Amino acid sequence: MPKSKTIYITCEDDAEQLHWRQAHIRTWLNVAMESLAGWLHMASLRGNLDNGLELATAPGEFQLTPSYEGWPR
Repeated sequence: MPKSKTIYITCEDDAEQLHWRQAHIRTWLNVAMESLAGWLHMASLRGNLDNGLELATAPGEFQLTPSYEGWPR
């Protein structure tokens, strides 16, 4: 299966819970943490205000917010 860069962002779980979930998923899939370096980027925005990453500007159109800037590409 080909790899794809992935960003996982949660606004509900704190960082500890986020890493706990990721560790259990990796174990179930038998994937080493080292193999995810540069491919999986995770962040918890729990407790942050104005954490939306995009705004709908018109039907079918959106604008990225300042919160989105700086995410790995």
